[in-house]
Amino acid sequence: MRLRELGFDELVLKPERAEELTLPDAYDLVAQIAKVSAAVQRRILGQPAPAPVLEPKADRLLKIDEAAALLGISKRTLYSDVDTFPFTRRQGKNGRTLRFSLLGIQDWIAKGRRA
Repeated sequence: MRLRELGFDELVLKPERAEELTLPDAYDLVAQIAKVSAAVQRRILGQPAPAPVLEPKADRLLKIDEAAALLGISKRTLYSDVDTFPFTRRQGKNGRTLRFSLLGIQDWIAKGRRA
């Protein structure tokens, strides 16, 4: 039986019904119970909850047309000012291929900078 069909409240009232769970649901339930148990123990001990672990965002390199659209400027303007932007990435032989960091552009915009 699936956990969502049985329900957590039912398991609290009748723990013996846990034997009806599928094995993957049983593993998931143990993991969920461990998280709840740790939170309750921290509460009892008066300890603050640990800071959440944030996964780093994956960056993506944009082509000129994507970057210009995101910045709200023409490709021509972006080409002419390419060396003034901190999110420009040069690639390829001799650094002639231009790409633009998506995270860099988002950070630049978030800081209130305009092209």
